[in-house]
Amino acid sequence: MPEDKRNAKQDTQDAPATVEGEVMDEGNAKQDTQDAPATVEGEVMDEGNVVKLSKPMNGRAELILDFDKITGAMLLKCEKKAKETDSSIVVPQLSMAFQAHVAAAAVGARYDDIINLAGPDFMAVTLKVSRFLNGAE
Repeated sequence: MPEDKRNAKQDTQDAPATVEGEVMDEGNAKQDTQDAPATVEGEVMDEGNVVKLSKPMNGRAELILDFDKITGAMLLKCEKKAKETDSSIVVPQLSMAFQAHVAAAAVGARYDDIINLAGPDFMAVTLKVSRFLNGAE
């Protein structure tokens, strides 16, 4: 066999596999298929808006804050209610009373249920509401 063909054959044997212009070695190919997410049927839920409670609230082990259902009218109503509780509120987004009212609306629960959550659960809920109100969600 001529030396040029022998070198060409050897070069193709040693060359890494390519997929649509990307160079992959066998290790990457195996890793890519192992890391591929499994297909799961059902509703996709944003885990970022779920708070797992340390103590159940009315039989609920977790609260799902659905900020998509919050309207401007709801926010204004929550602000009004919060100011009835604490008339010194200047910036509603920073008020835990306002955040608790918004949380109640987002969860579909009563305000009293939200404010009576265990301290760490209440803080987790108000933090998520604060992030929503400040545009971080």
